[in-house]
Amino acid sequence: MEPVEPVDDDEVSYEEFMRRPSTAPDVGVDLRGFATREQAELVGRQVNGIVQMCGRFLNLRRLKQVIVAWNYDETLAGLDRGVPVARPLTATRDALGVGIAMAPAILDEGEALSIIVFNALHMSVFAETERPDLEEQRNEMSYTIVHECAHVHDLEMREKCLPGIVLRLQLGQRDGLLYSLIDPCWDEYIACRLSAPFAKEQTLRGYEEVFCKSLDGARLKANAAIRQYRMHRDVQRLLDEAAGCYKRLLTYGAYLIGHLDGIARDLNDAAPEAMKAIERNDWFKPFFERLKIELQAMHAGYGAWEGMAVYEPLKRLAYELLKDSGIEIQARPNGGAYINVPFSAGTIPSLAEQANFRATENGGV
Repeated sequence: MEPVEPVDDDEVSYEEFMRRPSTAPDVGVDLRGFATREQAELVGRQVNGIVQMCGRFLNLRRLKQVIVAWNYDETLAGLDRGVPVARPLTATRDALGVGIAMAPAILDEGEALSIIVFNALHMSVFAETERPDLEEQRNEMSYTIVHECAHVHDLEMREKCLPGIVLRLQLGQRDGLLYSLIDPCWDEYIACRLSAPFAKEQTLRGYEEVFCKSLDGARLKANAAIRQYRMHRDVQRLLDEAAGCYKRLLTYGAYLIGHLDGIARDLNDAAPEAMKAIERNDWFKPFFERLKIELQAMHAGYGAWEGMAVYEPLKRLAYELLKDSGIEIQARPNGGAYINVPFSAGTIPSLAEQANFRATENGGV
């Protein structure tokens, strides 16, 4: 089923739209940890209503469960993905932002399905309908629900084009590392593009702000991580810290690009602060332009992808960005990888950093 784009009221009336059958399964809402039954029912009714509405223009047939939980972190960590995973799910929580919803894929008897998990602390605004001062927050939570439903729709589209890939794909070390860097880019680009018509201006401002913060700090943080690597020599830590900076940057760039494409607005006009940040960090400018081009090219063929080759341009982009930043992922026989980190002026530990490392990480030895 292809995505049905939201249309103007003068094209399709509200009554006609509501007569469309919803693709959302009748799974209800699993409400956890609410103080009162009344609060839980108010939140559940609103969340379920928006999910059912989304099913009228998105394909939500792969929706397995909807959870709204006060113990959000524990709920994510405890999800049974249906296959062994390297790490439990964790919410984003750093200087750039805090995650309040997620739509992870699981395998249920071999079938890829989605579970949407919402943080009840934020969704609880739906129970406070008598407070007009919370209308902005309610709007943002409504958009969040649409955004997560868009992830469910994307799972259906990917399973249609690339069956047997989600949670089942086995890649070599080099390809797996590069794929892990760029997979979130497509995920968030398409979710933002599909949900953008339901967002308010504050959503765009939020995406712009987070992108600017991630870009302005990326090179300095990554270089600092490389300097630490030269002392601790832990390759996985290097990848988590240094490559992780660039992964977040690409992902936040994809959020912004997808949202702008979804509302058909240009970066210069709609997100001038982001444009300024790119000009301040001109090393990233060609990579941002390529990110936009490659994501739009993937969207142009959306629903008709033929094989994992569709991700290759983004993987090359990630490889070249890391290499430009001082981390080269070299291929080895049998799919292995060697991480080469050549010396540069910005990645050599200072005497003070070396002394601090000896004092803290080596117990003062």
